[in-house]
Amino acid sequence: MKTNNVILTAMLLLVLIVFNGCKKDGDNDSDSLKGLVQVTDWGYSSNTLFFKLSIQYAAVGSPTDLEYAIYDGNTVIQKGSARTVNQDAGLNIFFETPEITISLLQSTYTGKTIVIWADPDNKKTLDTYTNETYVDLYKKQEVIIP
Repeated sequence: MKTNNVILTAMLLLVLIVFNGCKKDGDNDSDSLKGLVQVTDWGYSSNTLFFKLSIQYAAVGSPTDLEYAIYDGNTVIQKGSARTVNQDAGLNIFFETPEITISLLQSTYTGKTIVIWADPDNKKTLDTYTNETYVDLYKKQEVIIP
């Protein structure tokens, strides 16, 4: 009787381990990973603000959604997010969004400084990169509308 209980318990434990170890394709625990978030390739042309967002993980990461906010002074013009894709051919450390474009009429914003702020709530930014120096260097970029 004891042998049957031990075997049954071992089988139950094995089943639990197997099912807890399996993930559906949509599961993504590494989405909670954080890294260095940046605004890259930014500019303005033909009534269009354009930029990319990127994240560099400290270890292996995965595609994620990065949020952004566009400011005219203290006024939020637009908020949004974009999905990153792998940029390093297998290392899974560098991820970047496709180019994001926002329509900003030159006649409305001439002479103004527009700020692009990546991950303003630090949802994906590693704590090391949340101080003012890193935010000003990487997460915020200014574009002066001609």
